[in-house]
Amino acid sequence: MSKKFLCTFAGAFLASPLLAQDPSPSAMWNTVGANDYANLGAKLVGVGDLDGDGKTDFLSLAPNADVSIFSNAGRVTALSAVDGSVIWEYVGWQDSQNFGASVSRPGDLNGDGIEDFVVAEPGANGNNLISCGRVTGVSGTNGVTLWQKYGASNNAELGRSVIAAGDLNGDGLGDLLLPQPMASTGTLTRNGMVELISGNAYISIWTAEGTRDGEMLGSLTKVVDDVDGDGLSDVITGSPEASTNGHYFNGVVTMLSSVDGSQLWQLEGGDSLARLGEAITFGGDVDGDSLGDVVLRSPSASTNGLYDNGSFLVVSGGPGTVIWSVDGPSHGSSYGSSYKFVNDINGDGVLDVLIGIPGESNFGMAENGAIRALSGLDGSMQWEVFGFTPFGRLGSSFLMLGDVNGDGYDEFSTGLDTAGTQGRIDNGYLQTHSTKTGMMLWRFDGTTSGEQLGKVTLFVEDISGDGIGDIVVSSHLADVAGFGDNGKITAIASSYGYQLWSIHGDSNRELLGKDMRSASDIDGDGIKDLYAFSPRADTQGLRDNGMVKVISTNDGSTIWRYDGGHDGDRIGEARVISYDHDYDGANDIILGSGLATTGGMLSNGAVIAISSGRALRLAVDRFRSGHWATLSLHGMLPGSRAHFFGTLSGPGNTVMLPGLTLALYAPVILLGSDNADATGHAQINKRVPVGFTGTIAWLQGVQDNLGTYSTSNMQQSTFQ
Repeated sequence: MSKKFLCTFAGAFLASPLLAQDPSPSAMWNTVGANDYANLGAKLVGVGDLDGDGKTDFLSLAPNADVSIFSNAGRVTALSAVDGSVIWEYVGWQDSQNFGASVSRPGDLNGDGIEDFVVAEPGANGNNLISCGRVTGVSGTNGVTLWQKYGASNNAELGRSVIAAGDLNGDGLGDLLLPQPMASTGTLTRNGMVELISGNAYISIWTAEGTRDGEMLGSLTKVVDDVDGDGLSDVITGSPEASTNGHYFNGVVTMLSSVDGSQLWQLEGGDSLARLGEAITFGGDVDGDSLGDVVLRSPSASTNGLYDNGSFLVVSGGPGTVIWSVDGPSHGSSYGSSYKFVNDINGDGVLDVLIGIPGESNFGMAENGAIRALSGLDGSMQWEVFGFTPFGRLGSSFLMLGDVNGDGYDEFSTGLDTAGTQGRIDNGYLQTHSTKTGMMLWRFDGTTSGEQLGKVTLFVEDISGDGIGDIVVSSHLADVAGFGDNGKITAIASSYGYQLWSIHGDSNRELLGKDMRSASDIDGDGIKDLYAFSPRADTQGLRDNGMVKVISTNDGSTIWRYDGGHDGDRIGEARVISYDHDYDGANDIILGSGLATTGGMLSNGAVIAISSGRALRLAVDRFRSGHWATLSLHGMLPGSRAHFFGTLSGPGNTVMLPGLTLALYAPVILLGSDNADATGHAQINKRVPVGFTGTIAWLQGVQDNLGTYSTSNMQQSTFQ
């Protein structure tokens, strides 16, 4: 790049279409797919530092991408989170291969200090076998194949799950568990198998095989803490659809030694349709033997002559004996659909447990649901509460709170989004209970039929000022202010259940609140904020373009919003909440749109990095060639000094002074400075010359308060 061009650039800026007071966020960079149906950004996965720049990177997974002459071959692309550049790419080589549909992160497999990946294709053919499955080890450094392994038999479906097991063979590198529940070995059919392989060379360390037809060993496999006293983690596997001892779908749970795969113990469901092993959790020590114990939940189990009543078992992790078990009380009760271990409420020194029974029907109501508190020691019931509306399904979920009522125990809330109250249908409600006694402390009802309040809830920082964290709850199907399905988000004080604020979407089918996540402190008020993702929203006159909003948890105001620019973009469906790229004090976000159509290509896809921070905000007024552009900083300390910087070289990391690093790649140019006025606003004006149409510039502002520096959002702008 010539020195003359750089000097000209110092006096010339074009902006992205953002007005100075527009709440739209600024893009730091964007990367588009290179060909039709590349589907870049269809799914995003945040990973470690792959390119050695000290910053975490990410993967784009596009299993339906077309590659060369192959349709739906699939593609995995590693990209830099700093500037969106491609680090490496691994593509499929067959029609309908769907490479990248499943990617696991087992850690460093080859000893180069960079994390590697395993790509699974459970439906792949190979080694003269049909649907045996295939897993491929891929180097995180350069994307080359480390090794490849095929399933053991026809229909083995190797790759249905790939589990990072840690270093079990002592070579300092990660090992992998490869379950093949559909494998048939020897003369058996669908007996299943679990194999532990060395991650660096895919050498088999051990293999455990089911011993009976239909055992399907490995259907659900987890690494658990040591249960046999050898100091190493062990392996538990559940097969809820296994049929053994003349039963059908009774289920089997097996504990394996991680040293050699030998069976430590096995537990079988006692009746047909017991579905033992449907859900497995490794928990604390209930029986006092200093080893962790196991929770086995089977919400769809049919026991004691009932159907779909469910069951809940606590099993000693060492010998595999049942400590206690409870079955659902009625048809369809789905006992154990949800549960939470809580602090000891009965004084026996053992954690107790809340059990959700959403399908229970009692008092003449269908599926009103119930919640029970059980002793963790022996399973005896401590208290029970029932739902009071048909189809409310009390106990579908739990949101644990702080100590709301001052009794020394954390309370909980539960949402009943399908309940109807006060003559409404499916308005939903949220209620909070004492964990100690089960007593309901308060209830908050949805105000309109169909809004389904309570489906998504978050526990947030204290915004009511009483020192106790509060609740944010959504009603994404609410019809508010004349719109249809625009959605609503409400903040509720957890102590008494009163509304703190409520906001609604401002267009039809915005579906505000369908997916909410906690954010860092975006607006600088000292309280963590809120992401609201609506990937199927219709906004700006478009269909399924999607939208992301950042909302102030403090008062519900919109800090910024970003809308997909085309039909079908579904912005917000694929995203990575990343680190603070531009040093403005807020974590940034990377958004993917695998169906985006850009640059005249069809569904090539796109990935865009958004600067989240708004505490110190850079804005650039729209302008035309030959006119004046205005660069402004908002949110400054009155009297502090503003500096405006730019580069044509792209995003990066440049240390300007001790304590001042910009998210701009050198060479960086100082465009001008100004003092902040009494409102915290500073600006400079630059005349835009002709001749740079289409060139991209990257801009960032700095607040200088007597040598203490703060940076604004970094913004990508295009000369027009």
